[in-house]
Amino acid sequence: MKYRNGIIIFALCFINIIDQLNGARILGVLHIPIYSHHVPFQPLWKELIKRGHEIVLITSKPISTINSTNFKQIKYNVDLKFIQSNYIELRMNRKSFISFMKDDVYIMLLHITNKIFEHPEVKKLYAPDSKEKFDLIMIQMLSAPGLYAFAERFNAPVIGLSAFRLMAIENYMLGNIVLPSHENTWEMESNTGSNLSFWQRLNNFYVMWNFIYTMNYRCFPAHQQLAEKYFGPSVSSIKDIMKNTSLVFVNENQIISYARPELPNIIKFHSIHVADHSEPLPQDLKTFVDNATNGFIYFSMGHTMNFSIISNSIQEIFYDVFEKLPYKVVWKYDKEPLRKIKNAYITKWLPQKSVLAHPNIKLYIYQGGLQSTQEAIYHEVPVLGIPIFSDQENQVKIAVNHGIAKDLNIETLTRDKLESAIREMINNKQYKKNIINLRKLMNDLPYDSLNILIWWTEYVIRHKGAPYFRSNLAWQSWYQYCDNDIIVFLSFTVFLIAYTIIKIIRKLISYMHKLSIDQKKKTN
Repeated sequence: MKYRNGIIIFALCFINIIDQLNGARILGVLHIPIYSHHVPFQPLWKELIKRGHEIVLITSKPISTINSTNFKQIKYNVDLKFIQSNYIELRMNRKSFISFMKDDVYIMLLHITNKIFEHPEVKKLYAPDSKEKFDLIMIQMLSAPGLYAFAERFNAPVIGLSAFRLMAIENYMLGNIVLPSHENTWEMESNTGSNLSFWQRLNNFYVMWNFIYTMNYRCFPAHQQLAEKYFGPSVSSIKDIMKNTSLVFVNENQIISYARPELPNIIKFHSIHVADHSEPLPQDLKTFVDNATNGFIYFSMGHTMNFSIISNSIQEIFYDVFEKLPYKVVWKYDKEPLRKIKNAYITKWLPQKSVLAHPNIKLYIYQGGLQSTQEAIYHEVPVLGIPIFSDQENQVKIAVNHGIAKDLNIETLTRDKLESAIREMINNKQYKKNIINLRKLMNDLPYDSLNILIWWTEYVIRHKGAPYFRSNLAWQSWYQYCDNDIIVFLSFTVFLIAYTIIKIIRKLISYMHKLSIDQKKKTN
């Protein structure tokens, strides 16, 4: 028996060693210096490492919870003052997300891409005499196309990573159809829907295609120059490299999204970060929420929202309303509070998943971020959305449609509106029932999201890419893949035929009229 057990243990060890030897080498690049853009992929890195793969991750947000010889992190530093934009300020100034992308994000990501290429450890990786090899490149898909030069340098297939639904420019580059007024085109913010007027759709058409034009003829050439500076003038077109992306992993669940045409190389996943290990609550916070006999409200505007920058008059609305409520409040606030209120626990940092998991929580007031929405659904906590920027308005709209949320406008907020919304959501048990049902619906899948990502990652490694899943439309001109040239041709042809027919009819009428006059003259 001992001999048999020894053979089994030896076999398992041998299989593990073989797995380690067969492990691939993966280069991951996460260039967005915002925590929420990194969190969805942490479970993916952990599972890939468990399966014997080696990962080199270029990031500004190192992961402290992974301790493995198969995991190396290259941290690049970014001047946050250079890139930091306060979304509340942008909202109050009524600057659109598309304008923000064109005016600010373009410069910001060019700066970040340059910082990454300049990093000494990164330079060692791609140096001409470097012996480094990678079997796969995994790059965040968000307006930094110069980073795709890594794929050509290491002659490796690419998997794109997106922490939320793809933008139209990314769909365009991959060969998917661009739908400026579709509900799923979140970057158009509130200017989407099925009941828009012709003039609204015309405005959306102009805004979206102007943005795509700007990205193509301003952003891409600038990143091409950057890639040629560091990888040499012979580097291929980064547009072509990007179009050759094998697969794209998109953090999106169809249930809390809008149906639209999708490419076969888009692999969707959702909420894999939520079930990851949650940190325990600090003891004083735990005592505070444990003693919340009437329950408590959690209020957080996320990692990128500096709520303190908002006017004191609007801030005082929250203080006054929270003070009146019979519930305790756990409030994530980025600076020292304006004043203390007895029933509130105000702090600069909170383990959000642990707060949402507490049985005494009644309501989550938030800005509408995707990861926060997923976490709220996972823990079955109704949400009161106060969207500020980016995809938040679209995300809150979806939550309202599912009956798990109400929404408020920060610009028109009053004490009565805030208090009424809070009391309605806590006292009306239908919101809780709806979010319980929504969680069941979202999780009713024939597969595990994390396992499907691992399978597809290893599929691309095994087959050195997946070109048959790509759309050939990515290489066609914009006017060809929607048959715009044919529409223009047919429109012109119809116009020409109609014009010719009208001209002939006019001549016939003129001739008949003249003939009639001549007949009258002869009769007279």
